[in-house]
Amino acid sequence: MPGEFHNALNGNCLDPQELTPSYILFLNAKFSNWEANQTCGRDVPESEYNALVDLYNATDGDNWIRNDGWLSDYSVCDWQHVSCVDVNGQQHVRDLWLNNNNLQ
Repeated sequence: MPGEFHNALNGNCLDPQELTPSYILFLNAKFSNWEANQTCGRDVPESEYNALVDLYNATDGDNWIRNDGWLSDYSVCDWQHVSCVDVNGQQHVRDLWLNNNNLQ
């Protein structure tokens, strides 16, 4: 969801629309421009992120041989076997190396 961010205090993604005004004030004081800069791994377009999540779920990703980082708050570009490329300042998924990885 656009506007989600990684909360350094507990590692969860939060939606600013569900936060109390006092908590938003706290976040604004603690984190510089947190809402714009923190996106919970969605450093690629949302459609590409969603396609990777769908691929993982449809191919039994929990039982892949190597699934390090998948579905975590890490940058999508840091997920195991995902390669990205920068196009005009925006990261895009370039390659996936999933052969011999027990996809079902």
